[in-house]
Amino acid sequence: MRGISPKFLRWNKFFLVLFLAFSYPLVQANTDSLSMQQRMNRLDEQSDIHFVLNNLVKEKITEFGKQKKLIALCRADGELYFPLIEAEFSKNKIPLELKYITVMESHVNPAAGHSEGPAGLWQITNSTGKVMGLRNDKYIDDRRTPLASTKAVSAYFAKLYKIYGDWQLTITAYQIGNGTLDKIIAKHGKKDYWSLRSYLPKFASDYMAKYFAVCYVMENYESFGVVPYAGKYNASKLDTVHITQALGFEKMAQALSIPKSAISKLNPQFKQQFFPAENGIYAVLPTEAAKVFKEDPKKVYNFAMKKIMVQSKTVPTKKSTKKTAKKKKK
Repeated sequence: MRGISPKFLRWNKFFLVLFLAFSYPLVQANTDSLSMQQRMNRLDEQSDIHFVLNNLVKEKITEFGKQKKLIALCRADGELYFPLIEAEFSKNKIPLELKYITVMESHVNPAAGHSEGPAGLWQITNSTGKVMGLRNDKYIDDRRTPLASTKAVSAYFAKLYKIYGDWQLTITAYQIGNGTLDKIIAKHGKKDYWSLRSYLPKFASDYMAKYFAVCYVMENYESFGVVPYAGKYNASKLDTVHITQALGFEKMAQALSIPKSAISKLNPQFKQQFFPAENGIYAVLPTEAAKVFKEDPKKVYNFAMKKIMVQSKTVPTKKSTKKTAKKKKK
């Protein structure tokens, strides 16, 4: 029996390497696709929302998965706000995955938006805020209050779900308004999101796919190479204090030896960087600062008052300024 020639072996080796080189991406793609489907199935099994993985959702997953810095930032701020949201949603039996709407709407930032348009974690409009009973005046915009706005949204989700009995339609109604959704359903005689999708306003037609993608990526961030980092503030390291006198952020920060930015970050609903002298005013503070405040609140108020008095003495009045000007003329 003749042996196999070295030339034959070399050619076979060449073709084997070539085959593996071209087939590996296909094998890898199939593996990734299967893994993606398995992960989405797992997400669907643990939720009442009914998650699906179609080509549009895959496209949105790829798009959002590239925004690593944003994903890491949202996860960091989520450490501060997601526990609060989950606690409120649990009371009304709202799927906890709806917390990720804040990623889409505000990047989990309660200070997002402006007074004339949508604002807060949930980007609530002025008109919707009024319907929800959220305060919005000279001093306070409760659309930016994490707890108050989340309570209102939780009740709103529960109300919408009673109407539609479907979480995909509930999310859609939240996005475009239940009045608009009702008209679309009545006109086309369908009560399934994916059947109604082409009839929705343009800004809302991809919303569900984007939402599914955000949920998927936020739950599987490690597979996208996202390196999480600890947020500056954690829900377990915060406390609330009752404010009984008018108090500015800057004076409070000086009295408690903390950055003013910390008070601003944790209390975004106060428009004037100022706690008004009203009943039921509370400030969120880092635990240690809250402890100092609670031990002797009068000390903090007196410190702030002294600072104001010193500043009022050093600021020249209009009369003294005019006298100085006359002296210079002489």
